[in-house]
Amino acid sequence: MLITRRGGGMADTHDSKSCAQKACGFDSHSRHQLMDKISKIFLETLPVFGGILLSYLFWQNNLLLFTIYLTLTFGLIYLHKDKSEFLIFAYGVIIGIIIEVVGTSISGYQSFTNPDFLGIPIWLPVVWGYGFIAMKRISLIIKDL
Repeated sequence: MLITRRGGGMADTHDSKSCAQKACGFDSHSRHQLMDKISKIFLETLPVFGGILLSYLFWQNNLLLFTIYLTLTFGLIYLHKDKSEFLIFAYGVIIGIIIEVVGTSISGYQSFTNPDFLGIPIWLPVVWGYGFIAMKRISLIIKDL
């Protein structure tokens, strides 16, 4: 506890720790908001890690991965209740196809062991589409930090 005197000689008591925390923006409310944002970012990242695990488990079956990814993506969009994400998904799929086809067929800087759609796995554009959605969601969380 810190005691200070102000102009009229009256003593004010201040909790020096809380004053320092408030000056730095680390009061308990701010800390709670930050932890809430970090938790939301983590939750929005979980499907990405889940997708990596699915790719590891089922990489030899492109059609199965395509079906799983498409079902999960549409389910996640539906649960999020932002129907504009279907357009973001479609845009990400188109951009993903262009980038991957350029990388494999045109410039040849990459190749895939099991391609079945324009030189790429059929599930890969779906992953690009969801990647666009994940970045949109995470950026909206980060924007308010």
